[in-house]
Amino acid sequence: YPSAQSVGKNPSFAEPEAARALYADLAKELAEAGFNFNLGPVVDLELNPDNPVIAARKRSFGADARTVTMLARAFILAHREANIATVAKHFPGHGSSKVDSHKGLADVTETWRNVELEPYRLLVKDGLLDAVMLGHLYHPGFSDADKLPASLSAKAVRFLRGRKICFDGVVVSDDLEMLGVAEDYSLDERLVK
Repeated sequence: YPSAQSVGKNPSFAEPEAARALYADLAKELAEAGFNFNLGPVVDLELNPDNPVIAARKRSFGADARTVTMLARAFILAHREANIATVAKHFPGHGSSKVDSHKGLADVTETWRNVELEPYRLLVKDGLLDAVMLGHLYHPGFSDADKLPASLSAKAVRFLRGRKICFDGVVVSDDLEMLGVAEDYSLDERLVK
């Protein structure tokens, strides 16, 4: 299957039905293999073209929140038709970061922008978010303590549940063995948080 970046740049997927057909094939394969949960779509906005984990790995549909939301919507609807739940990620937004959270804590305090919340807001409004994955991303607006990533912070969950997004579904953490959290917290601390 093509990368999210190539789908976002390909004019043939500008129509939601074309993207939905692409992802229907993916969802069908997953369902036939026995899966009922897909840890996607990535709804990060590609705001930093030098980003080592989103842009470099071609994981984002693009920098425009409407385009990202439209393609994520197609992804989600195709998966729902195959009875597969999805997870939008990486809240509050990994697309502006300078650090790969697999390799260290990504502090997005200086780079993060409010527009990174837009896909979550729009997908909630449409009733399309099954679950949200919290990223190993530090921003004081989403953290209960200095350098505590959103993935381990109750404040991030409260923000998702609050009036700006109003999400009441499942919230999961990114991989707890990534260095974005494993360097500073023991496994017991990570699990409790």
